[in-house]
Amino acid sequence: MMVRWKQRESDACPRCNEPEDASHNWLCKNPESITVWKESIETLRSWLIAQQSHPSITAIICSRLLEWETGIPYSPLDSSFLGLRATVALQDLV
Repeated sequence: MMVRWKQRESDACPRCNEPEDASHNWLCKNPESITVWKESIETLRSWLIAQQSHPSITAIICSRLLEWETGIPYSPLDSSFLGLRATVALQDLV
């Protein structure tokens, strides 16, 4: 990305040296990147709680983002919140 913006001459990620593109920025496996990702999810969790989001919605958004980043299969949804299962299933397809 920084090469495209003419900010660097190399397309190597400054954290891991892998070729950098938009998806790599989200999925870089460097420990610093993972720490920033997890901290960001906790910030999101706090914000969702402050907005009085339903606990099931907060939990599923945060867990899906963490699972997506690590590449592990999504965990089964354990909620009786009406319509949440169908909504999450559709979002998982994206």
